[in-house]
Amino acid sequence: MGKFVDLTGQRFGRLVVKERAENDKTHHTRWVCVCDCGNYVTVSQANLSSGNTQSCGCFRKENSQRNGSKSNLHHGQHGTRIYRIWANMLSRCRNPKVRSYKDYGDRGIKVYDEWLIFENFYKWAIQSGYKENLTIDRIDVDGDYSPSNCRWATTKEQARNKRTSRIITYNGNEKVLQDWAHEYSINPSTLRARIESGWNIEDALRKPIK
Repeated sequence: MGKFVDLTGQRFGRLVVKERAENDKTHHTRWVCVCDCGNYVTVSQANLSSGNTQSCGCFRKENSQRNGSKSNLHHGQHGTRIYRIWANMLSRCRNPKVRSYKDYGDRGIKVYDEWLIFENFYKWAIQSGYKENLTIDRIDVDGDYSPSNCRWATTKEQARNKRTSRIITYNGNEKVLQDWAHEYSINPSTLRARIESGWNIEDALRKPIK
C-alpha cells in the first residue's frame, strides 16, 4: 500500500479539500470538498488526483446551459499561467491552509463573487489587458479582488504598491522609497538605512556615499 497523502487544503479545479471522509466500500480513500459555488461533495482521491472531478457538478451544468452547448474554456485553460493566477488568488483568500492566507483571507480580503467562476475572471482579464509578463495587482492593497480594484501590472509596479512600500515626501512631492532611490542614483537599501538611522531626507538622498 502506498504512503498516505494528506490532501487537506489542496485545490483541485473548483474544489478545495476540507477533510477526509469514510473510505468507500472498496476501501478507496475519499475526501469531503467544498466547491467554489459553496456546495459540499465527497470525492474519491483517485478522481481528484486524476482531474476527473474538479467541481460539484456545477461546472458541467453551467456549460450545458451556456448557449445550449458545452464550453471548453475552463478545461482548455487548465494549467496555463492565467489559470494559475486565478487559482492562487482564490487560495490565498479562501484557504487557511496556504501560507499567504494570513496576508489576504485572514485580513478580510475577498474575491468578487462572479470571479469564483474562472470563465468570468478570464473574460475580465483579457478585456483588461492581460499579458504574460503582467501580474494581477490590487489598487487599494486593503481592498478586495474585484474589477474596480484590480489591474494588470509589471512586477516592479506591483512591488511599489505593497503595504510595506514606504512613501517619502521631499520638496512637496510624494514618491515611494524605490523611486526616490532611482532618481538620485542611490541603492534603496542604503537610502532606507539612512532614513531609519535618523538622517533628514535631503541628506539621505544627496549626501555622497563614502
